[in-house]
Amino acid sequence: MKKNGFIATSLLYAFFLVFISLFLVLLLNYLHNRLLIQKIDDNARDILSGINNTKLTQLKVGDYVVWKNASPTAASNPLSEEGKWQVYQVSNDGKSIYMLSDLNASSTSVYYKLGSDRVNKKHPMAIEVFYQMNRAGLYTRSLEFKNYTSMNIDLVDAATLASIRDNATMDPYTKRELFNMKGSYIISVNNNYAGYGYKPTFTYPTGINGSYYLYKAYTFDNYRKTGDTSLLNKKALLESYCGASYNTSTNSPVYSYTAGGTVRNNPFGYVDVTDDSSKNDAGEIIHTQYLDFCYFASPVAYEHKTSDLIVIENESKNADGDFINTTLSPIYKLRFKMELVLNSSPNIYIAGGKGIVNDPYIITNGVHVQWENKVDSYLWKQL
Repeated sequence: MKKNGFIATSLLYAFFLVFISLFLVLLLNYLHNRLLIQKIDDNARDILSGINNTKLTQLKVGDYVVWKNASPTAASNPLSEEGKWQVYQVSNDGKSIYMLSDLNASSTSVYYKLGSDRVNKKHPMAIEVFYQMNRAGLYTRSLEFKNYTSMNIDLVDAATLASIRDNATMDPYTKRELFNMKGSYIISVNNNYAGYGYKPTFTYPTGINGSYYLYKAYTFDNYRKTGDTSLLNKKALLESYCGASYNTSTNSPVYSYTAGGTVRNNPFGYVDVTDDSSKNDAGEIIHTQYLDFCYFASPVAYEHKTSDLIVIENESKNADGDFINTTLSPIYKLRFKMELVLNSSPNIYIAGGKGIVNDPYIITNGVHVQWENKVDSYLWKQL
């Protein structure tokens, strides 16, 4: 009996241990699955929060956006989805939005048909060709977003740059980012500024006129690397490269100076001075200022090469091809300005992003996708 009792007790304990083991396995598996579900929920929440509730009327100065193209065929889109645009002005009601692109907004290569022209050759994008394409509506038509009363895309002009530079209420960091394109590009100079830049060979009834300058970028990395702050006091160098001087008493650039008895100025240029602050051993903040970069449109006539004028309107037709293939000009880049007036609908939404340079707002068609959480499941509904 004792032997049988011992066996029975052993079996009971064995079954009990098996039960406990299975229970622990099931419990651990349950906890693991809950952690996975929670992680998935958190990831889903992050993804869905990217498809946010921000309306276009809530854009503010300094925000970055990217525009999605209507066509998936890159070769037919004159605007690149890689280009970032930064807001520099918004109306009080948020329906009039003004923004500037970076230097990546123009497609590096695009095929398009220009009127009835047939040209079987590759050529750089000339200013004339840009305006022919723009007048035909190719730029605005290429974007997926259509919920606007008007959308005007043009080359950046001197008056816009001057107004941004002289805007005393704009955040200095935003202003710096609007100018810091890290490269030279073409700007349009209207008749408010005297100049002798390149003049296009065309005249449109819309009143496009004036001159075009190469807006030159100059950087001064070597001075910063060597810790040389004396550049701010090198008057001749600043005047030559930046068309300006620097007032160290007020810590601000001066965009006019006198040379040889003649007053010269840089009415739409820009000088950027960076404040590299650090603490000394006593814990005091030491401000060290460096000239970082500047932009200066020289009054010397801009040389627009004949090779940039391969395609002009109403030229002889070539039956060998229906489309022309344009690439970026080797001597300058294009930068665009957009003036957008939204339509009367109050519900025009941003598709995603956070509006910062590394995660810009994404603008598609303005349709809102809403999500809501119900018992660990996400229900999507199109508004």
